Amino acid sequence: MIAGVVFCCIVGGFAFLWAGSRGIVNLTYTFGECGFKQEYELPCPGCGVTTSCLAFVNGHFVESFNDQPAGGVLCCFFAAVGLCSLASLLFGVRWKAVEPCNLARTIKYFVICALIVLAGGWAVTMARAIAQRQG
Repeated sequence: MIAGVVFCCIVGGFAFLWAGSRGIVNLTYTFGECGFKQEYELPCPGCGVTTSCLAFVNGHFVESFNDQPAGGVLCCFFAAVGLCSLASLLFGVRWKAVEPCNLARTIKYFVICALIVLAGGWAVTMARAIAQRQG
C-alpha cells in the first residue's frame, strides 16, 4: 500500500512538472521568484532545479544535467524510486533499504547524499553565474 502511495506521489509530481512545461500550470505563480537571486544577483542552491526538472520530464536528459546537475540527479533518483515502488506494488518485491530496521539509516544516507549533490550543483551554477558576470 505504501509503495502505491509513493508511486502515485512521484508520478503526480512529474505530471505537475509536465503540465507546467506545457503552460497548463503556472510554475512562476506556484513557486514564485527566487528571493536570494533577486537580493544578491547570484543563484541560490535550488536555482535551476525547476528548469532542470522541466527538461527531464520532456525527455531532454542531457539538457537537464546541463541546466542544474543536482536537478538531473534528483529526477533520476525519483524516477528510480518510482520504478522500485511500482515493482513493489505489482510484484510484491521487498527492498532491504526500506525495511523498518534499515529505514532510519537509508533516510540518513539519502539526506547526506542529497545535500552533497545539491552543494555540487550549486557550485556549478555559482561558477557559471560568476563567469557570466565577468565575461
